[in-house]
Amino acid sequence: MKRGKLSFGSIFSKTVEDYKRNFKSIFLFLLVLIGIFSLLSFVISSIIIMNDKTIQDFVINSHLENYQFDIIDFPWSYMIITWVLGIISIVLSIFVSGGLVSISVRKETFTYRELVKAARASFGTYILFIIVSGIFLFGLFLLLIIPGIIFMVYWSVSSYVLFYEKKGILESLKRSLELVKGNWWRMFGYLILVFLLLVVISIGISIVVQPTQFVQMMSLFYQQPISPEFFLLNSFLAVISQFIGTVIYVPFMMLFFKNVYVRLRR
Repeated sequence: MKRGKLSFGSIFSKTVEDYKRNFKSIFLFLLVLIGIFSLLSFVISSIIIMNDKTIQDFVINSHLENYQFDIIDFPWSYMIITWVLGIISIVLSIFVSGGLVSISVRKETFTYRELVKAARASFGTYILFIIVSGIFLFGLFLLLIIPGIIFMVYWSVSSYVLFYEKKGILESLKRSLELVKGNWWRMFGYLILVFLLLVVISIGISIVVQPTQFVQMMSLFYQQPISPEFFLLNSFLAVISQFIGTVIYVPFMMLFFKNVYVRLRR
């Protein structure tokens, strides 16, 4: 394959075009599935915290060196609700990712309704793909870190193979390896570059949207208690900051590697 066909600059430019073209559909999709749920989770947690003295005490003093925490005294109802909300959040994230992967690899431009339809149709297949590939990667990382990294790169476009070429999960992993073979170092470099870019964006968003984070860090450093009200304000701003970051880097990452796959396939 010619170097220009797989250059970072050309793929990045194409990804920006795809992102801008479909921004409205992507934003609405993420707002309905991620943004509203995140806000609802924050409201539920806030109500519990403001009505439970044990949790308030934990929030105010948990960062202090002399604070003693007994998990037996901690309200199990809050922990169970937190776990349930966390599981729902993971499921929604998989639903969103599957929809973005399956629609973007088939259509250059898509509507909100098409995105939702694609997510519904792909959810079962995608969650099974996540489980199977996750087990393989987990086993490889347990053996040694390097084999895990090697195959993580080799399988980086396998989800697009799954939905575009309509192969089985194992066949998609094998096909991804065949496509990436000969371009492993380039793909590894792209993963690093995109990751670093998104880290910088995330830090920038956090500084602008969540200035209370600095105050909380100073409280940790100087071992000063914080009020439940301040904790909730910081948590609310964190929800906003995380949602903005999600709107930027989740679809961008999906679209970027979709474009990599398309060029590898050609």
